[in-house]
Amino acid sequence: MRPHKQGLDYYPLSVDFFQDDCIKAISSEFGIRSEIVIIKVILLIFQRGYYLNWNKDEKLKLLASLPGVSINYIEQIVQRLVKWDFFNSELFEQKKVLTSTVIQTLYFKHTRRR
Repeated sequence: MRPHKQGLDYYPLSVDFFQDDCIKAISSEFGIRSEIVIIKVILLIFQRGYYLNWNKDEKLKLLASLPGVSINYIEQIVQRLVKWDFFNSELFEQKKVLTSTVIQTLYFKHTRRR
């Protein structure tokens, strides 16, 4: 039996991703480096599936892939993403899970053929 594939092989990034009000606000507040942090968080989610348990291990893995960025910087960006409803605030506050309806819809759309 073949092992079950976890996550996606690719993520379809919208051509107007950087025009999203949330992304523009965060980029204005934290600088252009915040955009790569956001993309890496999204990619980490899709590598795992359709959500990410936002715990110390995941933060450290992300930190290792972002030289010159502090854990505090990443945390602040994630908090703003939650505040702007980019990620579901209820799930984040209750379970420390990063996901959204859009992420889940994309994930299930792209894994339907499996």
